[in-house]
Amino acid sequence: MVISKSWAYLSVVVLVTTFLCLSMPRAGQLSDFVHGAHGTHSISVFAWLVGLVVALIAALAASRSLSAARRELHRHSQLLAAAASTSHDWLWETDLDNLITYSSDGVEALLG
Repeated sequence: MVISKSWAYLSVVVLVTTFLCLSMPRAGQLSDFVHGAHGTHSISVFAWLVGLVVALIAALAASRSLSAARRELHRHSQLLAAAASTSHDWLWETDLDNLITYSSDGVEALLG
């Protein structure tokens, strides 16, 4: 099974976000960490901050990947529309129930 980049990035976002929610440090721990008071809770605060950065990077990558896929899909649909409009053949598209959802203008020339 092939998983697209977008789904992989979104999976990372979900996993890391779940980790972040489950391990969120208390406000006092975060404040202590920022002000240099590193105690036993510093590792959990640092791990939480790293997880936050990973989630943000993965979310950005997913957004970019989805945008690129959307642009590519739009480009392909424009190419198909151009081919269908200039073709004298009959082109059609069906849905999952095998109902015709698109029929090109070429059908008029073929069937009258």
